Amino acid sequence: MTQNEMLIGMMRDGWVSPASALTEIGCFRLASRIHDIKKMGYAIESRIVKQKNRFGHYIGFKEYRIKKEA
Repeated sequence: MTQNEMLIGMMRDGWVSPASALTEIGCFRLASRIHDIKKMGYAIESRIVKQKNRFGHYIGFKEYRIKKEA
């Protein structure tokens, strides 16, 4: 199974962050895989999440999921 296939499955279940993609399937370049998946015809939505890092500074990153049908 390819990383794209694994990510599609993860995104059908919920939001995928760079950290979850790395730890669960070893994907270092999430944005590149998202680009590939979009080119395959999947509708993907994203959101920006802000969290504090271990030094107390806020950082921002994107999370992705397959767009839910209405």
